[in-house]
Amino acid sequence: MHRRQYCRMVVGSATGSKVIKRFWDDALLLGRVIKQASVGYEKLPCVRVRVRRDEYNEYLHAFYSKPTDFWALNKQSLAAVGDTVLIRKMESPPLPTVTHRLERIVFQHGCPIDPITKKLEIISMSLLESCPRSVDAKSYVQRRVESISQLLAVVDNEMLPKGEVTHGPRTFLQRLPRHMRRRAMSRNVKRLPRRCRFPAQRLLENAKLRKKLPNRSRRRRPSNLVREYVRRQGKCRWLETHIWHAKRFRMVEAWQFKLALGGFQRSWRATFRDAAKHATMRDVSHMILLRLSGQEGGLLDGLRRLCSSRLGLTFGAASTLDGSREGSSVLYRADQYPFHCIGPVNFLWQPSSSTGEHCCRRILWLWIHPSVKDELVAELCRVFGLVEVEKREDVTDEKFHSLAEFRMNVQLAGAEDYCSADESGVKLTIMDRMLLRFRLTGPKSTAILDQALNMRKSFERVSQLLNSEQSNWVKSYFSENPRLAECLAQHTEAWTREVFWRNPAELAPRIVLSYLIRNPRLEFTFRKTLPDQNGSRNTNLDSCCSLLDGDNRQLPFSPLWDDGFRAEVLRRKASQGEIDKVKQQRIVKTAQTDMSHLESFVPVLLIQRPGSQDENDHLGCGWDLVVPSDWGMEFWLAMQYSTARAVGLDHSRTLATERGVFHFPEAWHDCPAGQTWNADCCERDLQAYKKRPKNRRLRYDKLKVKYPFEFPWAELNAIWTKTTNDGSYFVLRDREILNSLALFNEPKLDADLEKICSKALVQVKIRCLSRGIVKRYAMICMPSAEDVVCLMNGQLRVVEMVSENFQRDELHKSEKLTEEKLTMKKQQGQEEEEEEFISFEENEKEVSFDILFDECLSVAAKKRKNHLPEQVAASVETDHAVEDINSRNVVGFAIDGGYSLSRGCGIGIGLCSYAALQNLISTSVKIHSGLFVLYRNKTTRKYFPAILNIAAADFSL
Repeated sequence: MHRRQYCRMVVGSATGSKVIKRFWDDALLLGRVIKQASVGYEKLPCVRVRVRRDEYNEYLHAFYSKPTDFWALNKQSLAAVGDTVLIRKMESPPLPTVTHRLERIVFQHGCPIDPITKKLEIISMSLLESCPRSVDAKSYVQRRVESISQLLAVVDNEMLPKGEVTHGPRTFLQRLPRHMRRRAMSRNVKRLPRRCRFPAQRLLENAKLRKKLPNRSRRRRPSNLVREYVRRQGKCRWLETHIWHAKRFRMVEAWQFKLALGGFQRSWRATFRDAAKHATMRDVSHMILLRLSGQEGGLLDGLRRLCSSRLGLTFGAASTLDGSREGSSVLYRADQYPFHCIGPVNFLWQPSSSTGEHCCRRILWLWIHPSVKDELVAELCRVFGLVEVEKREDVTDEKFHSLAEFRMNVQLAGAEDYCSADESGVKLTIMDRMLLRFRLTGPKSTAILDQALNMRKSFERVSQLLNSEQSNWVKSYFSENPRLAECLAQHTEAWTREVFWRNPAELAPRIVLSYLIRNPRLEFTFRKTLPDQNGSRNTNLDSCCSLLDGDNRQLPFSPLWDDGFRAEVLRRKASQGEIDKVKQQRIVKTAQTDMSHLESFVPVLLIQRPGSQDENDHLGCGWDLVVPSDWGMEFWLAMQYSTARAVGLDHSRTLATERGVFHFPEAWHDCPAGQTWNADCCERDLQAYKKRPKNRRLRYDKLKVKYPFEFPWAELNAIWTKTTNDGSYFVLRDREILNSLALFNEPKLDADLEKICSKALVQVKIRCLSRGIVKRYAMICMPSAEDVVCLMNGQLRVVEMVSENFQRDELHKSEKLTEEKLTMKKQQGQEEEEEEFISFEENEKEVSFDILFDECLSVAAKKRKNHLPEQVAASVETDHAVEDINSRNVVGFAIDGGYSLSRGCGIGIGLCSYAALQNLISTSVKIHSGLFVLYRNKTTRKYFPAILNIAAADFSL
């Protein structure tokens, strides 16, 4: 038998017979006080008592003492450090750590023993009384310095080998010699020497060791997958299509969401081609949905305070009030127009069966950006006098068995209710994660929707269920809502006859269509197929614009608004495993399988988007698809297999700039959401500038750029209006004034409105006339008379900035170089004066001191290199005004820009001062239906010619 096996047998036999026997009882213990402290929030006076208890080892036939610490309650503070006390266990301890109370003091002050009599000597006097009354300061400090140096030497561990831990607390493993260390000692205390096990065990229990991850099979269990899915959404919420996007897109955290930023392509040419010729799709489900219900008159009166009719159609417009179209508006704080902008909003009135005017109870659905949620909800509560109802508890810590269960619980917990305190009956509900919204852009978006959703086949199946003699849940629901079947039939007929054959831009703007779609997963082929839109259009049929007449039957009545119907559809949803199991029973793959027992009908809404109205290409037209929650991946994959290209947030921003539309919140500088985003962007650009070496930074003071990382809108208005800068400004969105400015006419305003417009900024579009690209922070400048004359003569030139300040800098630079030359001549010993006193004979040869002493040249060159005045140091700002710092007066700044693939030149969007724009209209010339201006990027001295137009009052969410 081997030695190792023999040892195992001995240890095993010893372990089986209970080698160690303990005779412990915690009821009454005797120990010594080692610490006094106040424990817990109540500051209970307690003492820490160390008790030595013996254990008998039968294998070694010996007793071993083991110290254990207990906390005992010391109410009257009788015991002191060093006393031997008797403690008794309490039946109901005040704290989990304080389990005993002080019974009595056996010996005070450590029970000193007389060396002669060998008896205990009880000393009752205090320790402070035995201390000396005076201390020699010099000797005291000297001893303390020695002790502190010894402690530092121990902590620093100067004698440790190279590479060891020398500072901070060390584990017992690090205190051992290197030859005794083992990797398993960090987790297994029995690997340590016997003398180190007990203190190491205490440290190991208090240490926060990282637990070993479970194996893959356990991690892939459905319950663990759902738990991990929920845990990772603690900081930023995920959309339902997050995992699909995370595998293919760059993800970014924005507005408490994890959003797809863009693909991994270097250029956006492919996505632009699809947006212009085919179709792109984007998940915009991060938009917050609000439901506002109440009497129609009361709702309109309150919402009228948040917007203005000068901006266009409002909530009370006849075209949107019946619910046949979606509307849009810009919201402000109550009675604060045109200042204090909140942000844009898309709204849709739920169709009502009541025919009375301003007497029925209506429901208004609002889609807003998540960055304005808190501000808008607070403003609505203030206008309507709403009070928050008791908020539901958070469910993120609960355990769920499926994603459907998790999403359903999150929907219930995420819905926040606000009710009016008076009798108005207004109620606001935040429908968070209730509905999803997908945005399709492009002329082929209609064909892709037809192939992915298959409205005609779904309607035929619904008609079969309605006409069948057997009762089913669809038939029972439609019997309670008779207008729903008529609306579904008419919308399906309009789609088949007219909508399918038209470009989305040719339809009535923002119409809403309602459909009931069969589960798209039942029709999956898992093969991308181009949509088929061939065929001839029957021009004799009525246009789909007939849907917008006054008949209520043609309004988009939809079960999508019914919470009970959405819950029933979600309950009847078949899993992918059930669908695959039915498909596997087919003998031929192409054969049709009866899946009637698995089918469910999902209510959806289609909202048309008109795109660009001032261009012939209708760029940006398409559809918005609204579906219930937990059905996102079904419809997303259906449109993906129909060859729609998925895009991200970057594509939306670039496409908005291409159209000349201001994307929210990046291009909205007069609302808190836009100001916050731009402040972060400017700070990020400034930090990137500061990270560069000083000799690689751009000298903005030499380029005469006062604000390279900032937009001084208030200062720009103050300069042109010659008033004091109070820091207030707003973006002009008055359609009447903008239409007048678009025709380059000075609008006729009254005195009060003219005073308000002195602080206004106007949204403009820029198109380059020659080479160059407009970039962010670029200055839009007014051309001089000489520039206008050159333009009239047919000369488009790029102007170099040569100002008085620039000439003064050049003169100052030449003077400095002259002074440096004179200084160098003086340091060389005034050679010109000494030449006449030196004479050479024929056999003598002149020796150059520069060759003998080359250090003088290197020192001089180093002085010349380092001779930089303090005012030449890289600075970001100068002391000049924005208008006077350049050779051309600045009228505005570019917010965004780039190269336009549709126009083949540089484009940009920006803001200009209203007063400066009036001056520009009176002095500049019109060219190509625009005003002639110059622009200069912050990285160059050159002014490039461009055309300026007034941007339409449109926005992109």
